[in-house]
Amino acid sequence: MGTVSYRLRINAPREEVFELIADVEGFRRFSGVIKDVRSTGPRRYLWSVEIVGIPLEWEADVVEFDRPRLFGWQSIRGVYNRGRYLLSPLGRESTLVEFELTYRIGNPLVDRLASLLSGGMVKAIYRELLDNIKKELEK
Repeated sequence: MGTVSYRLRINAPREEVFELIADVEGFRRFSGVIKDVRSTGPRRYLWSVEIVGIPLEWEADVVEFDRPRLFGWQSIRGVYNRGRYLLSPLGRESTLVEFELTYRIGNPLVDRLASLLSGGMVKAIYRELLDNIKKELEK
């Protein structure tokens, strides 16, 4: 089981940041590893990603939704993961995004690689995602 966390200041109001984070189906435009995200029910999404050439899938429910402060999910099948984004205002026009994720990929090769890299690969994926959200909002 791995865990990653990441903090990032985004120079945009918390409401705008939350809207992009809550648009789960739009995530694929922010990361090259995300191949598809589609809704399978109210606040439920099927994810397809490819990490180091290995396709992975999971379905997750949004389990925490407190606009514009908190967005969290829990996988219900496939790759185990549970995570959340906590958004705190930094004045009127900036937001602190605190991200945390617990995961177990389930593929021994990828799990071992992720462990050897101290979660660096998984953290890099989410860092890319949040950095690209930041770029989108700070245009």
